[in-house]
Amino acid sequence: MTARFICWKTAIVIAALLLAACAAVAQDLETKRSFEGVLEVQVQNTERVQLFTYSVKNGRIRVEPSDVSDAAQVILVDYPAKKTYVLLSAREQYIEIANAVEVGHGPTGLQKTDLTDEILGYKCDQLLIKSSEAEVEIWATKEFGTAGTMLTTIVAQTFATPAWETELFSKGYFPLKVIMRDVSGYDAGKFEVNTVQKKALGDYLFRIPMGYEKVEKDVLVPKQAVPKKKRTR
Repeated sequence: MTARFICWKTAIVIAALLLAACAAVAQDLETKRSFEGVLEVQVQNTERVQLFTYSVKNGRIRVEPSDVSDAAQVILVDYPAKKTYVLLSAREQYIEIANAVEVGHGPTGLQKTDLTDEILGYKCDQLLIKSSEAEVEIWATKEFGTAGTMLTTIVAQTFATPAWETELFSKGYFPLKVIMRDVSGYDAGKFEVNTVQKKALGDYLFRIPMGYEKVEKDVLVPKQAVPKKKRTR
């Protein structure tokens, strides 16, 4: 084996080690940029105010009501897997939904303004959606390193997500305050993050518990009673 061949082989080994080291550093930096912790979120409409706990880690979000009950639904949003899961704890079942991560070609009405603000220590951009019927004012940040969600429960009738929400999340925004107003300017609904706490979280929070059965979303639709047949004489 010549000295030139040995040097060439050594150079390849060193280059491979350097590439591995660079990849490890890049992955470490990405992890550090991604927020990990717990948020308290308040959702308000004209009828009631609800509090939710958002656990966030590496592009995954766990959403659950602060006042947990047997009937409560837990939402698991997994951006890396492009999936959303609904845990029905009382039944030990779960529903799987594909995330809508791509934005269609049609206009969504989402417009970014030049205004910025700091909310809970995070720089936020202002985004607006205006129509003849309503207006939505959004203050969202990209400093979490992951997109957010406004999903707090799954209604039986629909799984549709507004196009502007899909576009907002596709841009990597995490909303910290969203105000919905009707045509008269009255606040018809609000989504707001009240507190942000950085802390280490276990991966188990973002997994489907063992033994849970996968079911279709139809299980959430109440079964209609079969009408009784009239007796004939």
